Amino acid sequence: MIVAGYLIAGGTTSAAQAAEPVSSVTGVSGSVTLLTGDRVTVTANGHRIEPGPGRKERFDVQRRQGHLHVIPEDAKRLLAQGLLDERLFDVTQLLTWRYGDAHKAEIPLIVQSAEGKAAQALSGTRKAKEFAGLGLAATSVSKVTAGQTWQSLVPPITGRGQVEDLAGREAAHHP
Repeated sequence: MIVAGYLIAGGTTSAAQAAEPVSSVTGVSGSVTLLTGDRVTVTANGHRIEPGPGRKERFDVQRRQGHLHVIPEDAKRLLAQGLLDERLFDVTQLLTWRYGDAHKAEIPLIVQSAEGKAAQALSGTRKAKEFAGLGLAATSVSKVTAGQTWQSLVPPITGRGQVEDLAGREAAHHP
């Protein structure tokens, strides 16, 4: 599991705000839908972030080792707890692996059980293969319903405005 142990200074941008050109730095262009349902488009002129339906998140935009990372605010805690693989938000790598919207209609995931037991399918995913004894399952989620699947991963906000503890939740990795 890859944990976001450090973050290199980047900027926080609001939804649909364009930034300086990145295609020349990253070497890729195209659109990719993130697990959150948000869509990032990279062109020679920069990038644009389109929040998924009903989402109004802010995004932490980072450039690390020539890669563009777009991390929605509501994903930061899950990343910090090691429950999400940071490659799910590495736009450059996703486009390089041909997981962009022009090539794939689904987002492939590996889901790991918190206790090492059989991994349960996340809401809205299609289980392709289970790896018995490892607590892993290869799954995929349609990019059309990715935002709904994301909502099943994001913990609810308690009355005091604190995010509930995520202990025992499934972890999602990018294959």
